[in-house]
Amino acid sequence: MSVLNLMADKESVTIPKALIRAIGLDEALLLTTLVNEYEHWKSEGKAENGWVFPTAYDLERNLHFCWRKQWALLDRLEALDLITVTSKRAGRRRIASTRKIKINEETIRNIFMWNEE
Repeated sequence: MSVLNLMADKESVTIPKALIRAIGLDEALLLTTLVNEYEHWKSEGKAENGWVFPTAYDLERNLHFCWRKQWALLDRLEALDLITVTSKRAGRRRIASTRKIKINEETIRNIFMWNEE
C-alpha cells in the first residue's frame, strides 16, 4: 500500500483550510472529528438531532488530546458558538461521562461563507 493510500484511509481526517484559518488547527481537528462522528451516527439512523456523545477516552485515543485539553478546546468552540456542550457537574468539575455536544451547523456554514476564496 502506498503512502498516499494510507493517508486516504478511512482513519484519516480531512480538515478544511478555511476552518483551520478561522478557528485554529486543534479546534478544527476536534470539530471535524465531532462532525464526522455525527455523520456516522446519522448514516446508521441513530443520530439525535445534531447531538454527539464522545467519551473523553475515545477523543484521547483518537486525537491524543488529554481531558484538560479536550475541555479547553470544547470551551473555545462553545465560545465561538460552533457547538453547545452540556454536562453534569460534581462541584466545580464537569463530568465527562455525562457530556453531550450539539453541533451548530448554521455557525459552521457561516465560517465557510465568509472564507470563500
